Amino acid sequence: NELYALYRPKISASTGKEIIAGVSAQESWITLTDKWNTVANSIPGRLAGFNTVNTDLDDFLTTKALEGVFLKLEGEELKIRKEVSARVTPLLRQVFGTLDEN
Repeated sequence: NELYALYRPKISASTGKEIIAGVSAQESWITLTDKWNTVANSIPGRLAGFNTVNTDLDDFLTTKALEGVFLKLEGEELKIRKEVSARVTPLLRQVFGTLDEN
């Protein structure tokens, strides 16, 4: 995915920076999620319905960021479809104006 490839390096650069005592967010995430996944994969963890989590912080954040972008786009599209006043450009009026004719 092209957007993923654009986002991930920027996120990696940020999460790879040392924040406290020479430890990065990536390192902290790996430590935390490895322990969580050990519990989640144990018999008590499975009985409790625990799910494992992605240990790759950059992948997790990139995926969530893109989900957020598309969620925002979805909301804007719905607004444009429902509200004539949201069609602020000639192209939007042309494309979505056909919905009003039906």
